[in-house]
Amino acid sequence: MSTAQDTIGKLIDERQQRDAVHIALAPAIAGEDLRPGMHVGLRNGSSVDDNHIGIVDPFISGPVMKGQRFWLFLYPNTVTGMRHEWQHPAFPQEGRPFVPAGASAEETRLREIAQAIGIDYHDLMYGADEWVRTSKGSKWGGEYIVQQGSEGWRNDFPAYVDEFWRLYDAVRGVTVPTEHRESFFSCSC
Repeated sequence: MSTAQDTIGKLIDERQQRDAVHIALAPAIAGEDLRPGMHVGLRNGSSVDDNHIGIVDPFISGPVMKGQRFWLFLYPNTVTGMRHEWQHPAFPQEGRPFVPAGASAEETRLREIAQAIGIDYHDLMYGADEWVRTSKGSKWGGEYIVQQGSEGWRNDFPAYVDEFWRLYDAVRGVTVPTEHRESFFSCSC
């Protein structure tokens, strides 16, 4: 069975269930001929009610004919209990970084450091994990995270390096040797 993400912009069949893709969706049947993006309501699963609750899937490339199934995009902020957090390079992160429920104070601070230097938290931690893993038995340290085209991380991280390793030890439950507590960023300049 395909997911809602796979079927956005296409007609759907009877196997589709309610889903959410940054906006709540509900499967519906056209009670009349409809256009993509048209505001509609529902009565008994058909799109004929004048009490509008959303729009016809705006990604469908042609009309939705009476009796065809489609995704109804519910109006934003009308569904309760749903939260999606996403990142995209074209949109700068605003405010505080996303912190999952139950995260320790140390993880929360590591996420703030990641945001401050402009790297994803998981990429930062993976880079540190690789640095630690490949440092074993080496007096020079391990594998670096390489950033192409600029020296951003390389220049910004040193301000946090001591705090980072203290927090890393607490979150990962390890003690990184003092001689390996340095920046693991490089550039390919």
